[in-house]
Parts: sequence; structure tokens; C-alpha cells
Amino acid sequence: MTMTNGQVCGFCGAPIREVVNGACPFCKTLLPAAVVETAHTAPSGLADVVLVDAGAKVINVIKVIREHTGLGLKESKDLAQITPSVIGAGLPPATAAQWVADLAAVGARAEARPT
Repeated sequence: MTMTNGQVCGFCGAPIREVVNGACPFCKTLLPAAVVETAHTAPSGLADVVLVDAGAKVINVIKVIREHTGLGLKESKDLAQITPSVIGAGLPPATAAQWVADLAAVGARAEARPT
């Protein structure tokens, strides 16, 4: 498993935080060699937003995920249903805190974890 710096899967569009066996952790599609070869740890001082639990109002959580990430409905739904999942990778701490607050406002449990 290697870390990437905020790249997205070309097939499903999900943000890729880590590469497992050269494949996207969401759709399992093999990634181009360039993505796998350039995977590295993100600079320190940044944070990842991890959705720990979507709560009872999954539809509202999906809306917030779409709003913040720009992902499509299917990708956002997959992130909301498969927890824990990294919603945003390598974000400035203030942005990560805002995302966590927005997710908490709709009943989800999320964390901002330092990278």
C-alpha cells in the first residue's frame, strides 16, 4: 500500500488516498503505472477528512459529500455507505474542520486526521 497526493481514479472518479496492489481502493480498477510510481506521502500540516459513520440521514450526507468533493451521485453514495472512508485527502486544517462540521450538521460522524 502506498500513499498518493490527492489524485483521483480515472474510472470511478473517487479520490485516491492510498493505492493497494496498484488498484483503486473503491472500484478495484488497475491504475496507470504513472500514478502508482509517483505515489508518496502528502506534505505534513494537512489533514484528511474521514467519514466514520453516515448516521441515519444518508441522503443528506451524500448531498454534503457531493457538494464538497464534486463527485457524482454513485461515487458519493459509495463513500457514504462504505465507512470508514476518506472523503477529502490533503486538505488544509481549516477546510477539513469545515467539512467535518458540515457532515456533523447532517448527522454524520467524521474526523479530521493529520496526514
